Amino acid sequence: MDISVVIPQYGKSHLTIRAISSLIEKCLMGVRQDVEVIVVDDGSPDNSAQDVVDAFPGIVSVIKCEQNRGYAAACNLGASFAAGEKLIMLNNDTITTDDWVTPLCERLDAKNVGIAGSLLLFPDLRVQHAGMGLFSPGPWPILPFNIGFGDSPSNPAYRVAREVDSVTGACFAIRKDLYDQLGGFDEGFTNACEDVDLNLRVRETGRSVWYEPRSVLIHDESSTRKWTMSSDGIRKNLDRLNEKWLDSDMVPIQFFGDRVENLGDPRPTGNLAKVKITGNLYSATQIIEEAKSVIQHGDEVTIVDLSGDRIVRSFISNIVRTSRSMGVTMFIEDINSIENVKTIHEDMVKFRSDNLVIYSSNHVVVN
Repeated sequence: MDISVVIPQYGKSHLTIRAISSLIEKCLMGVRQDVEVIVVDDGSPDNSAQDVVDAFPGIVSVIKCEQNRGYAAACNLGASFAAGEKLIMLNNDTITTDDWVTPLCERLDAKNVGIAGSLLLFPDLRVQHAGMGLFSPGPWPILPFNIGFGDSPSNPAYRVAREVDSVTGACFAIRKDLYDQLGGFDEGFTNACEDVDLNLRVRETGRSVWYEPRSVLIHDESSTRKWTMSSDGIRKNLDRLNEKWLDSDMVPIQFFGDRVENLGDPRPTGNLAKVKITGNLYSATQIIEEAKSVIQHGDEVTIVDLSGDRIVRSFISNIVRTSRSMGVTMFIEDINSIENVKTIHEDMVKFRSDNLVIYSSNHVVVN
C-alpha cells in the first residue's frame, strides 16, 4: 500500500460520504489502486460511524472512538492503523473535482520535502489556502494566516509551487515514517494550530514544506467546526503555539518586517530608542507593534523588559536575535532605564509615549 488517506469526522456523516464519494470517483477509480481510506469517528453523538460503514462496505475502514478527543488525537489514531508509506490527512468537508492525490504525492517525493499541501478553494472558487504564513497583525507574535485568502485562484502568485512556512491540516501529505518519528500531532492542541506545530517540527528536521497548486480541492470549511479569534479554545491554542516556538530560530520575528529587504544595510540615524515592556504577551505584542510604527531602520534600540514573564522574554529575545543578524543594533535591559530619559531635554526627544521614547544620542541633560 502506497498511500493512506485519514479522514476524521465528528457527526455530519453526509459530509464524509460526500468527500469519499468524490475522492473515489475523481481520484481513485481507474486512476490509483494503491490508496486506502481510513475514517476515524471522533466520538460522534449519532450514527455517523455506521453511516460510513453502510455507504462503503468493504471499501473504507472505520475506527470508532467512544469519546471526542479532537482533530489531533483522531488523526494520530488513524495514522496508527495506516499501512501506506505516505499519509494524507483530509478534512471530511472537502470535495474532489479532479485528481489531486497524484500531484500532491509527486511534490512529496521531491528532494528534501517533508510535507506537501494543496490549494484549497471555497465553494465559490475563491482561494481559501495557498500555503500559510506565521505572522499577521494581532495579539500574538506568532499568528498564522492563510496565504491568498479570498483572492482569485487565477492570480499567478498562487499557480506556482513554492516552499512555505506551513500548510493547513485540512489536506496535506507526509511520509508515515516521518510522522511516526515526530510523534504525530501534538494532542495538547485542540482543533487549531496543531497543523502549524507539526509543520514547524518537520522543518526542524531540515526538511521543507511545500505548497502544490496542481493539487486542488474544494473546502467547505463553514460546514464543520466554527471558531473565532475571541474564543477561549483558539486563544489557548495560540498561547501554546507561541509558548512552544518563540524561543526557536524556526520562527524569526523581524522587527522591521519586510521593510528590511528593501532598506539594505542600516545607516545609523544617531537616534536612541528605548521600549518599555510590561504585562503579558498580549500587552508586549501591542507595545512592539507601536514601536515598529515609529522606530527607524538605523536607530539603536534598547528593549527594557519589566514583564517578569518567561514567554514575553522569549518573544523579546527572538526579536533581538533576529534583528542583530540583520545588522540592527538592539539590546535587552532588565532595569527601568527608560526613567532616566525623563532628564533629557525635550528638544532632543523625537517621540514619546507611555512605553516608548526616541531621542538623539547627542542629548542634553536637564539640570
